[in-house]
Amino acid sequence: MPNPRCFARKTRYFSSMSTQEILLEEIKHQPEPVLRELRHYLDFLKRQRETEAPMGSVVADTREKLGPAPELDYDQL
Repeated sequence: MPNPRCFARKTRYFSSMSTQEILLEEIKHQPEPVLRELRHYLDFLKRQRETEAPMGSVVADTREKLGPAPELDYDQL
């Protein structure tokens, strides 16, 4: 079980660092297999972001063409 004092020290240490700095510091202490897996996951996230970005504009464009949603009378449903 993790030592709560160690976690408290890390939390204080990390609170003054940016996410990028925290990640870089953690990466320095990881073994090569973990680094390879991390690289694979980052590549996956990059590809996912590239394919999802165009879809956001399609949805926005469709919303403009369709206009506001029709009013529904929930009592009739």
